[in-house]
Amino acid sequence: MKNDKIYKEYKIARILNYIVNRNRNNITNDLKHESLTHAEARIILILSHQGCLTQDELAQIMYIDKSAVTRMLQKMMDKGFVSKRQEKKDKRYQYIELTEKGTRMKESVMHVFEEHNSQMMQGISEEEEQKLRIILEKIGQNIGGSDEFK
Repeated sequence: MKNDKIYKEYKIARILNYIVNRNRNNITNDLKHESLTHAEARIILILSHQGCLTQDELAQIMYIDKSAVTRMLQKMMDKGFVSKRQEKKDKRYQYIELTEKGTRMKESVMHVFEEHNSQMMQGISEEEEQKLRIILEKIGQNIGGSDEFK
């Protein structure tokens, strides 16, 4: 009986993991022609919405470690999507901002993300989507998240 519960919980985690990984791979595949990965596209959307951010702030928003952000940003700088700017008042801080090329990518990236979101939610009513969102937020909180999903 106890093993059934563990399997059921594990199955939910497997389903969530499958959805996240499949969506990430599909988005990366659709953005290959733009030389962007899913994570790089997320950075473009975050910076276009939030403006300039430090690497630490990006790492926090993306729920990944700073070294991963550093590697991604270096690749994005090499591709010309982002640049670093040092804070004038405090030289210890460097801000990441979109370049003109990165800003031009926003619409294309948004389109791909919206297409995939529509595909995922196909056949799901607004009421079901709202219930799903509430359940996923609760799961996020249960594993150590906060109210930041709302």
